[in-house]
Amino acid sequence: MNYGQVKKASLQLIFSESIAGTPIASTYNNQADYERMIPALVNDGMMYIATTVKKIPAMVKLVDLNIDDTNPEYDIFTLPTDCFEMMNGGLILPHKRNDFNQIATRVHQVYRLYGGNQLWIPKNQGQRLVLEYWRYPKQFSDNPDDSEELDNTPDTHACIPYWVAAQAVMYDDAFRHATLYNTWTDRLSQLRPNPTFVEDARVEDVYGFGVFDGWMG
Repeated sequence: MNYGQVKKASLQLIFSESIAGTPIASTYNNQADYERMIPALVNDGMMYIATTVKKIPAMVKLVDLNIDDTNPEYDIFTLPTDCFEMMNGGLILPHKRNDFNQIATRVHQVYRLYGGNQLWIPKNQGQRLVLEYWRYPKQFSDNPDDSEELDNTPDTHACIPYWVAAQAVMYDDAFRHATLYNTWTDRLSQLRPNPTFVEDARVEDVYGFGVFDGWMG
């Protein structure tokens, strides 16, 4: 869904897009005010979804990040500015194998995260590592072009007009606000997380007796 489509859908839910099926000018009633609110409300809705029920995955090589290599023992990498949260075991070490049994290993113990955005990795150990993380959605400007696409997956786009319309009429029509907001929350509850694949990993024994593979009896 692009911005023009979400704007039209939002105005239709507000009942401010047409009268008796005839499109109306933006100068009529409060439509111009609603249109000015829509970019920020779309951004707000996308941010809410991407940081709660439907996160956006991303990957980047550590060598492409900003690095402070002045520390004699550690290379300090700064997380991307769009990084919301590292995935569990968010560093990946690729392998060159032809049997496809294992093409990558998730690295858990080689790094430490400090200051909320700095990865400390032992010197010269990060060249081959890839960061896997959840990112913030791309935001619209105050005056976006109608052809600009919404971020995240298509199933999240269908929820956004209900959020926009509910917030736009909050102070004008309490009943309509409640109806639209309830539809927004219902649709959010039906969103499903991104698909995941269970991978084998080395699990550290919580009692400190060592590291074991697989299930512990």
